[in-house]
Amino acid sequence: MRLLPANTGQDMKFADEMVDRVLHLARTDPTLVGVAGMGRNTAYSQTAITRLANAGLAVLSTVNSSDQHPGLPGYYGLAATDHQEALATQAAVRRELRGRPVANALVVQRAPGPSRDAYSKEIADDVTAVLRPRDSERVVYQGAGDLAGQLQSACEKARTPFTLVYFAGRAEDMNALMTGLADGGCTRRRLVLVTGDDMTKVRFGSGSLDIPIPETVTVYHTAFVHLPTLLRGNGDRTNRFLILARNELGVGRPRASPDDPLLADGQMALTYDATAVLAQAAQRAFTTLGLNRAGPHRVAGSASVTSGSVLLELARFSTLTAATGAIDFTRDARGPDGPKNRGLALVRVALDGSGRAVSTPVCGRLSGGKPFPGLSPCPAR
Repeated sequence: MRLLPANTGQDMKFADEMVDRVLHLARTDPTLVGVAGMGRNTAYSQTAITRLANAGLAVLSTVNSSDQHPGLPGYYGLAATDHQEALATQAAVRRELRGRPVANALVVQRAPGPSRDAYSKEIADDVTAVLRPRDSERVVYQGAGDLAGQLQSACEKARTPFTLVYFAGRAEDMNALMTGLADGGCTRRRLVLVTGDDMTKVRFGSGSLDIPIPETVTVYHTAFVHLPTLLRGNGDRTNRFLILARNELGVGRPRASPDDPLLADGQMALTYDATAVLAQAAQRAFTTLGLNRAGPHRVAGSASVTSGSVLLELARFSTLTAATGAIDFTRDARGPDGPKNRGLALVRVALDGSGRAVSTPVCGRLSGGKPFPGLSPCPAR
């Protein structure tokens, strides 16, 4: 397996140029069999992924949660979709509001802006459709610079207090979000703040780089990979990815911790899995075609593993030894909501009696659809 790093630039802005180069290589080198990555959902990445899929190249995506991409041939995303994340947030509402409907919700969405972000609006729309608040207001912000002011204004003008805030933004804007909610008075009363998987990059607490949580606020966020679960039972001594990360990169040395800054958001593990799956599919195609044998055992006309043969293997691919658990593409639904067996957990973050931020998973499933230890699956409809 040869790996060719390709840089799509900040916010995937050069994804189209990257695809031009990949397709040029693929026309002259049939051993170029697929692309791993494409993890950010922007207009740039959407166009790039569609072009790659239409050209017959496999795309193994890491943390791209688009509702639309699972319908593309040859696309295999390792993350749950935005719609599935929205469905999971029902567990937070049931737990905190005890069955009562959401009376007044504030939905905070980032504008597409120069990055042409497609994630924020999609998941904001999904959450609004799933939770169906009696009343709601939507704040659309450009960046961290105007977010706090807009939220302060929304909180001050609200005729009835917001019972729930859904933040469909990015981790880098979380500090501005908390500032705006506090300055506007939204945190004077009990408030449920729900957000997406990007918050796995955030560390809540009172440290110099932490995001503080008011006593009145309970945070819920989704997570595609829950690191503490991967580490259970000496997982960092048995998980192949964690062993390689420690021995080759010094990550998680001497023992990986649940809040390791390079492992906590799961992106490194999912990138490892996307690359490893592509490599294993190519290896299986090599064996299926008989290229490891001479004479009549070799499939007629086969000289090398190609993108087509890899796509055939991916459609029937499954493994129990991925970094994030199991991976099974054999039951993938080719529809707008995608497969139902990608890892997804809902995590609750709140202050304990000593003022320390404590994270606790409340529902979930592991990658491959395996049960989450000691927890029920999150709502899926």
